[in-house]
Amino acid sequence: MRRIVVVVALVAGCGAPAPAPVVVPTVAATPARRLEVSPSRPAESESAPFEIVKGTSSLCVLTNGAAHCPHDIAADEPLANGPILDGLPNVRGLSFGQDFHCVVTADGKVACGGGNHFGQLGAGVAEESAGLKVLPTLSHVKRVVSGPFTSCAILDDGKLSCWGKNESGETGSATNILPDARVVVEPELVAGIQDVTEVAIAWGASCAAMANGDVACWGTADLPEHKKLRGAQDERPTVIASLAGATSLSANEQTFCAVLKGKVVCWGSRSMLLSRGGSKTLTELAIPDAQRVSLGHSHGCALGGGGDVYCFGAAYSRALGVPVSDRDYEPRGPAKVTGLPRVEKVFCGASLSCALTVGHELYCWGRLGTRASDIAPTPVQMRVLPNR
Repeated sequence: MRRIVVVVALVAGCGAPAPAPVVVPTVAATPARRLEVSPSRPAESESAPFEIVKGTSSLCVLTNGAAHCPHDIAADEPLANGPILDGLPNVRGLSFGQDFHCVVTADGKVACGGGNHFGQLGAGVAEESAGLKVLPTLSHVKRVVSGPFTSCAILDDGKLSCWGKNESGETGSATNILPDARVVVEPELVAGIQDVTEVAIAWGASCAAMANGDVACWGTADLPEHKKLRGAQDERPTVIASLAGATSLSANEQTFCAVLKGKVVCWGSRSMLLSRGGSKTLTELAIPDAQRVSLGHSHGCALGGGGDVYCFGAAYSRALGVPVSDRDYEPRGPAKVTGLPRVEKVFCGASLSCALTVGHELYCWGRLGTRASDIAPTPVQMRVLPNR
């Protein structure tokens, strides 16, 4: 069997009755132009030979136990292991924060590297940036998720362990290591939750979904239900009744979204979904039979029933999949991205969106490279290259 890798782009960059959700209607879709860079190779197995990994600042590919992060699509450079991943060929998971990264190895260990002023490397101290270091107190890890300066690891037994910046209690810990900033420099178990299946981390807040359907949030989760039960800020996880059954949790710096009963619901202090004033209640997006949702820096995309993709948020991200004016800065409601085959997964980077089709083809749109001209307003089929 031939091994393949896929080129993607590196982009800069959670009791009381809930209030009635605000419904944002779907806007008319603008036909998108399909641009084929080169034909994709046919799938050689029933499962995709690669996995896309999203973080707050990057999209990368995991394939054959190795993590691959690109240089610049416009320059047509092949994928290669970057220096941050040297010596770790058996990578099982990967996450990105604002200035750091963490990997999960095949043996269930976690190693983090990059900035460490807020203890985000989990190495026991908050100091200058450092290279990739294994966290000695963490093992049996299933998945790591990173927010701006905080990370959480879902363990094999369903427990959740978090570390990093904790100014608002976003790690779920009451620990205060430094006198001038709340940080957690080593992983600590989050009390009061179990059987965690998903976690999303924003600036100052975190939310986790559990196997029994409960969703709990902590920190400055900007929901009236959370504030009524716990106050404006609390590091103890609070079950949010209005989010019961929610899945596909995703967050950017200040906004959360989830799929709830076939609908996309979002919340945040500076919502990218309505006016610039934001929304402090659940905002429901009109996306038919929603399956998944993913957030970039100022936009998001959701997978609807039938394999369709709908994107929403700030038009200036150029990652909505529809042509927009250079002067269009207002948030947009969800619009269908046309020109795509049937999609099974959708991913958002800071200013980039990608869709993986059921035929294992990868399409991306938005900022595909580092130059100002490297912008695709509509989907581009990405090149599939044999692994060298």
